[in-house]
Amino acid sequence: VTVIDNLPPTFTSCPPNEELYTDAGVCYAQYDPVEPNVTDNCILLLSLTWSMSGATTGSGINAIGSTEFNKGITVITYTATDPGGNSATCTFSITVIDAEDPIIAGPYDYYKPNDPGICSATITTMDPVLSDNCGLSGLTLTWTMTGATVDNGTGPIGTYTFNLGITHVVYTVTDEE
Repeated sequence: VTVIDNLPPTFTSCPPNEELYTDAGVCYAQYDPVEPNVTDNCILLLSLTWSMSGATTGSGINAIGSTEFNKGITVITYTATDPGGNSATCTFSITVIDAEDPIIAGPYDYYKPNDPGICSATITTMDPVLSDNCGLSGLTLTWTMTGATVDNGTGPIGTYTFNLGITHVVYTVTDEE
């Protein structure tokens, strides 16, 4: 007599999709997802494996446990396989959002007499110093001038000819989130 198990395991609960924010000062979130619950018609042991794709990758057996999930979307698939070779899957996602603003420092005030014979001065400005918990890639730097000189642009100002008087420069740095 041959008994064949043709019923796949059943996930009675799959972890929910989660939306997390990056931990302070880093570009990931440490998280321990809820474990799935799986049953099978046979009492014999099940094999439970998982794989991650997207922002964070990896694979393993049993529960994932506490993991550093990178910024972005990670898709996790659990696969339960019974001794008869039948399997079932459950899929969920972990989305990590960068909640930290980038930081900008400098440059500082400049005072310069006008260039000889004209009512302006050419100044080579210092570049602002930028930092972000997720690195400098993906940062956008813009600037706006108001007052004696009016203009706007992207990136560092560099060398620029300013009109006589006071010009206020506002730099803005934006990250991808």
